[in-house]
Amino acid sequence: MTVPPVVPDPELVSILHRTTRGVPLAVRIILDLHESKSTVLSELAGLEEDIDYYLEETQAMQKVVEALANRFLLHLLNNPAANDELKYIIAMALQNRIDPMVLAKLWNVSNVSEIIRPLSKKYSFIATGDLHPTVREFLRRHWRFEPILGLEEVLNAMEKAINELEPSGSKSDRDYFEWEIKRLNIKGWKNPDAVINDAERLYVLGLAFEHPLEEIGNLVQELQKYSDKRRTDRRKMYGWITQDRMDWRIPEFAKSLEAVNVSGWSSIEKASKDLLIGLALSDLNESNLDAKKEHTKATYYFKKALLVLRDDYPRKHEVITRYFRSIYYISMDGNNREIVSEGYDWAIKQGLSTESYAFEYANLLHNLGRYEESVAHYVQARENDPENLLAHWGLIHTYHHHLKHHEETLHACDELLDSDTNGYNEAWIIATKAEALVELKRFGEAEKAYRDGIGLHENPEMKLGLANLLRDQLDRPEEATELLDAIMDYELDDLNVVVQLLNCYSKIGKDVKEHHLLDKAQSMAKKVKESSPLNDAAWKIYESGKHLKVAKYIATLANEKGDATIHALHTLVAIQIRLREWKSCKEKYEIWINQVDSKDMESGWSQFVPMFTDLKEQGLCTEAGALIGPREPSDFWEPLRWAVTNSCEPASAHHQQLPHQYQTRANKIMVQICDNTSIAEITFPSIE
Repeated sequence: MTVPPVVPDPELVSILHRTTRGVPLAVRIILDLHESKSTVLSELAGLEEDIDYYLEETQAMQKVVEALANRFLLHLLNNPAANDELKYIIAMALQNRIDPMVLAKLWNVSNVSEIIRPLSKKYSFIATGDLHPTVREFLRRHWRFEPILGLEEVLNAMEKAINELEPSGSKSDRDYFEWEIKRLNIKGWKNPDAVINDAERLYVLGLAFEHPLEEIGNLVQELQKYSDKRRTDRRKMYGWITQDRMDWRIPEFAKSLEAVNVSGWSSIEKASKDLLIGLALSDLNESNLDAKKEHTKATYYFKKALLVLRDDYPRKHEVITRYFRSIYYISMDGNNREIVSEGYDWAIKQGLSTESYAFEYANLLHNLGRYEESVAHYVQARENDPENLLAHWGLIHTYHHHLKHHEETLHACDELLDSDTNGYNEAWIIATKAEALVELKRFGEAEKAYRDGIGLHENPEMKLGLANLLRDQLDRPEEATELLDAIMDYELDDLNVVVQLLNCYSKIGKDVKEHHLLDKAQSMAKKVKESSPLNDAAWKIYESGKHLKVAKYIATLANEKGDATIHALHTLVAIQIRLREWKSCKEKYEIWINQVDSKDMESGWSQFVPMFTDLKEQGLCTEAGALIGPREPSDFWEPLRWAVTNSCEPASAHHQQLPHQYQTRANKIMVQICDNTSIAEITFPSIE
């Protein structure tokens, strides 16, 4: 006998469809309720009134599921027989995602599927071993305002279970970090207004050690919707977390991090913050003054972080290259030698490739005054990229100006001139080659090089070089003067050229042109924005021995610039001492002598001796020597202090309290100060 089909109630079907919007999960929840002996089917009309039919479809579907899930939980709450099942569902909803270890501990089972599988068969909003995402999101949001009965009991039990599962190991380990997030979630329920501080702490640690941050972001976003209290802080925190999805390595992020209160943070967490600030500040690929300030701060934070983290620091390649980048940029002005040298040694120890970073290593060593060491790196940089003009120029400049290796200078110049490399300043290379030939006393070849260069490039600097050669070495002053007069016809816009012309005319006594160039030099100096060219100009005038007041004016301008270095201060002090202005420059001298790097003084010793000679001739050595404070390395500063102090009365000098191994060096320094007639040949005495 055939069973007659069940004829559905058309009105019930219509209400069911309107209420659920045809969402399968919603239909299934209603059927679950009905099967649990709920009166839901008779109450559909009331549920229908709760649904806003003007919502966009996706939102309406979500509202349907949320409303029915809430209705289902109320049914469980009113059913004492389902009390345990309700607690299971509360525990699952309290977690951002199912955590089998915590639930197993909480429910005292070896396998949570023993509980979850029967629940999923009975309740449709539990699928694939977890709550439906829409249901979880609704319950968590709804319970923030109206906690369900039994929530606090489950929360306390879960907190106890989590605490008992604390992993061993470092706070920076992934397991420990994830355990901390579980605790953060519990705190978000028990004391939501205190979460932001811990969220900041964990976010910083997680970002530094490259742990997933999504759960922290989701929790903060959830709490942001919960209350207006401290909403600004939560927005700021969520803004940070979104940075993980873009590029947080920017100075603006560093400023936000610097403002974070680290009270109660562990040493590793504080170091993580410092490391992130260093990475963010070192982002700038620039060498201007503002960028150098950021890079200087970056090195401070890197050093501070690494002091705690030691060799266990995260993001190793990134930290090594960023730290190296910062010391590279701050080395460019010649200051902070100790910081730069320490950073260089650290990069070498960490294995930063000297081959891949040959050019950067070369420049850094050059800026540290370690010229011999820089040469090998410049050579490597040329091999890496023959088109790297800066590597060629760096090598030539180091050979010529610092090491005085004139044969090597010629070879390096010829290599570049004979190569297929394009874009280099041919005039500068030819002029340097000619200067090297002059130093080697190959005057005929030097003249030819200058004239060949002038034939290729109508260049005032090259004509200046040739004029000096004709006047000083070849005894052809008339030709030299003709060249100088020809240079005056140029539209001179280079302060360096103007100063060199000034010195040339000073030597041959052409007062009219000399006065014109003095006025032009001062006028041009006012418009120069950087300290270095001003310092170079002031030093050249000082070396000429004339126009010292103009030199002082330009040196003062150099020291007023934001990028002024300790070298600019030395230039001004040397000029003022020669002008017999000791009283007004004494304080500047003391600052300079106690900040200048010993390697700088040693490598450029011939430039410093004249100043000490001027002090000696003015009877100021004892006072000037007393201003040299105790410094390292002692084998440099102690003999220098003794020599300067005693230079005014060398005959009565005795080596009181001067270690025996320094006495010969001290004597030689004093002799140099007292008689510097062959100043160009002076080098700092070695210890014998």
